[in-house]
Amino acid sequence: MTPQELKNSILQLSIQGRLVEQRPEEGTAEELYKQIQAEKQWLIKEGKIKKEKPLPEITEDEKPFEIPDGWMWVHLDRIAISGLGKTLDKGKNTGDPHPYLCSINVYWDGINLDKIKEARFEDDELPKYALKYGDLLICEGGDVGRCAIWESDAEMYYQNALHRVRFYAGILPWFYKYVFEAYKGAGIVDEYSKGMTIKHLVQSSLNAMWIPLPPLAEQKRIVAKIEE
Repeated sequence: MTPQELKNSILQLSIQGRLVEQRPEEGTAEELYKQIQAEKQWLIKEGKIKKEKPLPEITEDEKPFEIPDGWMWVHLDRIAISGLGKTLDKGKNTGDPHPYLCSINVYWDGINLDKIKEARFEDDELPKYALKYGDLLICEGGDVGRCAIWESDAEMYYQNALHRVRFYAGILPWFYKYVFEAYKGAGIVDEYSKGMTIKHLVQSSLNAMWIPLPPLAEQKRIVAKIEE
């Protein structure tokens, strides 16, 4: 078994709930999901997000694999808010120059800051495209699905080759970075991508994926075990 095959095997076990033991005292994904919905209701009331339409339950045919009884299958937009970055056009963009990330900065092993470009952003665009510590960045094109986490409080923005995913209720972005790495290795990301020759992971496809939701404490144990 090659090192990459070993890594893929560990990631697959982790997202199937088979890497660490199940602990009923840690609660269930359903309880975590209710916390997320309460947070989202507050954000809807504040006018920060829009109310969502209910979704049907996952069917047996849609399940990529089996998960433990205490977990749930969810769509990404039910547990996080995501969006593409700023569309850059040197001839049209106005405002002051600010640093931004694009797909050449995002790798499986982290964010590469060796080549940081600048683009013009208007003041009212800055809050929309600003990165926060813990944001998961996913490549929309190129090596679709490749992702990494922004682990800094420094000023940084992002452009439209990247999806920024910001999770609710303290969900660990590191766990979902490993989910997408496992999905990429298993070909699931490519199945959801659009295009015949050049693939793109558009927003609707990203949100259409069924992904596992474990209890928060178990997410932490899984991430620690993977890194170990």
